[in-house]
Amino acid sequence: MTKIGKCGVKISYDFDLSDIPEPEFDEIKSTVASIRLDAVLALALRTSREKAQDVIKAKGVTLNRVMTY
Repeated sequence: MTKIGKCGVKISYDFDLSDIPEPEFDEIKSTVASIRLDAVLALALRTSREKAQDVIKAKGVTLNRVMTY
């Protein structure tokens, strides 16, 4: 990135990128009745679909690096 609008910018890091830990994931194997986001999230969070919907509505979920609404 060299510009934002009409302004020139330069990006520099004052930390070592190798210090950022890799994300950790747990594999979950199960079956859901539907591939709806709330159903899959409820399985992952071990909660009800209603509570999973509340998390989605609170914008607490990203899907494919996009915030859900």
